[in-house]
Amino acid sequence: MRSMRRGARVRAGLVAVVLGLVTLTASARAQEASARSRALLLQAEDSRAATSRDLNRLLADARSRNATLQRLAIRAIGRLERPDLARYVYPHLAAPLPETRMEAANALGQIAQPLQPGAVLTRIKTELLDRLDDESDSQVLGTLCRTIGRLPYSDASEVQRVETRLVDVSRQSETVDVALGVAMGLESMVREAGRLSPPAPPTIARLRDLTSGSRDSVASDGARVRRLALLALTEAKGLDDPTLQRTGVDADEQVRREAVAAAAVQPDLPHAAAVIEAGLRDPAPMVRYEALRSFGKVRPAPDCAPIVKAVDDPDAHVSLLALDLLGDPCSPPDQGLDVLKARAVLDPGTDWHRPAHALVALAKRAPAAAAAVLPAFAASDIWEVRMYAARAAGVLHAQETIHRLALDPDDNVRNAALESLQAVSGHAGDPIYVLALAQPDDQLVRTAALALAGTFRRDEAVPALLAALDRIAAQHRDTSRDVRMALLDRLEELGTKANASALQAYLHDFDPVVADRAAAVLSKWTGRRERARTTRLTIDEDISAEDLDRLRAPRARVTMAGGGSFEIALLTTEAPATVLRFVTMAEAGYYNGLTFHRVVPNFVIQGGSPGANEYMGDARFMRDEIGLWPHVRGAVGISTRGRDTGDGQIFIDLVDNPRLNGNYTVFGQVLTGMDTVDRILEGAVIEKIEIFEH
Repeated sequence: MRSMRRGARVRAGLVAVVLGLVTLTASARAQEASARSRALLLQAEDSRAATSRDLNRLLADARSRNATLQRLAIRAIGRLERPDLARYVYPHLAAPLPETRMEAANALGQIAQPLQPGAVLTRIKTELLDRLDDESDSQVLGTLCRTIGRLPYSDASEVQRVETRLVDVSRQSETVDVALGVAMGLESMVREAGRLSPPAPPTIARLRDLTSGSRDSVASDGARVRRLALLALTEAKGLDDPTLQRTGVDADEQVRREAVAAAAVQPDLPHAAAVIEAGLRDPAPMVRYEALRSFGKVRPAPDCAPIVKAVDDPDAHVSLLALDLLGDPCSPPDQGLDVLKARAVLDPGTDWHRPAHALVALAKRAPAAAAAVLPAFAASDIWEVRMYAARAAGVLHAQETIHRLALDPDDNVRNAALESLQAVSGHAGDPIYVLALAQPDDQLVRTAALALAGTFRRDEAVPALLAALDRIAAQHRDTSRDVRMALLDRLEELGTKANASALQAYLHDFDPVVADRAAAVLSKWTGRRERARTTRLTIDEDISAEDLDRLRAPRARVTMAGGGSFEIALLTTEAPATVLRFVTMAEAGYYNGLTFHRVVPNFVIQGGSPGANEYMGDARFMRDEIGLWPHVRGAVGISTRGRDTGDGQIFIDLVDNPRLNGNYTVFGQVLTGMDTVDRILEGAVIEKIEIFEH
């Protein structure tokens, strides 16, 4: 009997184990199926739902019982920015899950972005505004407010009604989620629709209230509310003196930064000068930088003493701005000149940035002194120094130096020289512009094409323009669109019907934008309507379930060649295709040795170009993945020149940049090492980017 009971227990245990294994297997299969479904959804989104099959997948997934799949599908539909799809999103504004309702609101905001006034835009506004009355979740309510604020408006009375509605919502709920959404919405409205209707007095009063949160609070959301409200007030010129004084001593350095910027916008406020002066002594470099810039705009008479003092600021960005500002007149006239002369000296083994900036400033203030040292800069082994020499040569009208640098081995130096040559010599430089069309750098070719506008040397220019167009097209790079459009623009002006046969092939170009432009040029030349034969540019990241599993929680460690590193959390959930592309490129060593070529303090740094400029990047376009993650300080985005035109170049927000929201993908957030990011100067080299799992 005991043996039978023991056998029964063993059998029961085995059954439990088997059932457990079955459950685990079923769970694993369900997870695998879910991952496959997500991958197929993302592939459909990646194709921009170019086929009915892809579109039907997105619409079916939007009805899925899988909440994650449904949310991703709604987001994907919004990213298509197709007005005919808005009707599939409306029902999800009342979905059971707050996350789904937030995604639906944001999707409608994205669909609305390119719309002109009409029935669809009116319906989107009505649906979102009506939802304000029924929504109880503070996060969703905040998302509705931020979305409503960024919709396109074309009627002043409508702007006033919506603005009043947002103000009422902010008064009815005191949660930080709602305050943040209202602040984001009002900032967008003031920036984009303020030209139609300046904010009403109650709106100004509410924005002032939103800047008055505890000034000891630096919690991210509370501080963001104050920053956004202050930005809106600055845009509207709606600051009063008490608000300026309060924000000028806020605990949050970004609020103080915005306060000193606002003081330059409304310099007649009683304490504007005092806020700027205090900002010059602020412990935060970003505040000192902004204060110095504000001082440069409103300085009295023109006093350069604070600028001269700032040349020795421990922060390099502040010091460089001071040198730039010393290029403007001072009183007395020789104030700061000794500083510029002393700094405009190249010293091997030391930083080149200060001498280069000092040279350009000196060229403006003391041309003879700058001309005496220009040859040393023009002969430097560092191409960036020669680039600044080309700019200084333009100020000095030093044509011999300009012509020599226009043939420099480095295309960025040549580009700067061409810009100076165009400003100084105009079409006398046409032979050099024509010669530059044969260079491999897209930016240089584009600059040359622009410089040839109005040339009388058509017989030389047109063959060179066509040769450049053919050479670049043969490389089959999506990201050559801008340079090829510039070449077609110039050909439209300078070419004739006799050149038509050379453009016929471009009606079938792989890029439909280029094909359309070629058709327009041919139509103008021939007098008959030509049609492009290409309809769609293929952008395909080929996301797999394995990729999604591998990139669950990736991190990127960026090590700079001069020392220092920073770590980025990669937001796979927010931007899976972008993360996959970035990880693939980083693991292949693509970014190793490239630079941050664009550094704009208190805005962004941008890098990852093989040509160290705006127009050279990876060959294939990346599609946008715009979502709810905002462009806050430390956000990592993809540089573009229009929708779906990313070329692998990345940028990092140095401050909150709400005007970038809804326009640029955010695929990462700096977690550690933001101090390293803040110290990055123009030309800083990326030693390596390593990908690892959190």
